[in-house]
Amino acid sequence: MAMRLRTVVFATLVLAGAAAPAAAQARPTGLRSGPWVTVGVGGGWTRVNCSICRTDRNAGPAASLRLGTTLRPGLLIGAELDGWTRAGEDVRTLVAAGSAAAYIYPDPSRGLFLKAGAGVVRYSFNDEDDASANLLGIMLGAGYEFPISDELNITNSVGLIASSFGALRSDAGTIVDDMSISLFHIGIALTHR
Repeated sequence: MAMRLRTVVFATLVLAGAAAPAAAQARPTGLRSGPWVTVGVGGGWTRVNCSICRTDRNAGPAASLRLGTTLRPGLLIGAELDGWTRAGEDVRTLVAAGSAAAYIYPDPSRGLFLKAGAGVVRYSFNDEDDASANLLGIMLGAGYEFPISDELNITNSVGLIASSFGALRSDAGTIVDDMSISLFHIGIALTHR
């Protein structure tokens, strides 16, 4: 799993370097108007915090989908779906987050952006006693878009999703009341504007 994450990070850096010459010729990303959509893949590390949980941060593949519209140059709004999974020890773990988000380009003529949002985080695992939790969460992150044409960008990003405390439940009842989730992810995506 660590090898896969290193491969994703390496591929992100290589693609960013390859896109740099095209970035000088394409239109600045933060100045575009209208709708946009981003589809990405990467890796992430998640941690479950509770009174009976192990404090390991586990690695696994991640994916994201973002879509929205441009309010004005340098300010975009949209919805972001992020997912992470891991299989091990006969258990499949899944973290899924849906957030309403804002994307701010401090200098609209450049590709750097900051993002923030809030929404719902779902944690679940499947073993003998399937369990899940639905929690409120916040999302923070940053990224950089490299234009490769007038309509397409390669987007690198990092992000953190952190949830509130809540209950982890199974069919048998409540397992713990004081659980929270944090997910750090890094990825590369293709954005169409």
